[in-house]
Amino acid sequence: MKSSILLTSLVLVFLGNAFSQTDAESQIKLLENEEITAILKHDYPTLEKIWAEDFMVNNPFNMVITGRSIVIDRMKEGIINYSGFEREIEKMMDLGNTVIVMGLETVYPKEGAPLAGQKVQRRYTNIWILEDEKWHIKARHANVICRGD
Repeated sequence: MKSSILLTSLVLVFLGNAFSQTDAESQIKLLENEEITAILKHDYPTLEKIWAEDFMVNNPFNMVITGRSIVIDRMKEGIINYSGFEREIEKMMDLGNTVIVMGLETVYPKEGAPLAGQKVQRRYTNIWILEDEKWHIKARHANVICRGD
């Protein structure tokens, strides 16, 4: 009897955790991965779908950039150019038509990009907005984690 109560309790805890993620959060996780793939492949049409037209970025080099086209131009110029890109989502907050994502990113800039050849870890925040039934990143902040040398 005790083992069946314990088993039932464990199943309920597992199911509670499995269903605690909202549908929006599930969609955003997929889109975050799609964004990484598009950045690595310089797939501008996909990025134009993911990033809002008035996409605002507070980038790791202490600049605030507004406009998806400006960010894409920086990619075309080689300023944003990575051989690898990993993202670990640590927390998501679903506010209805807005989802805030925070976590850790690791990028490997290619030759010609700032910090080329280094493994660069940074903290990031993406703010996703639901517009016309589609999710877009409206704003983003990323900062390089300082290494203690």
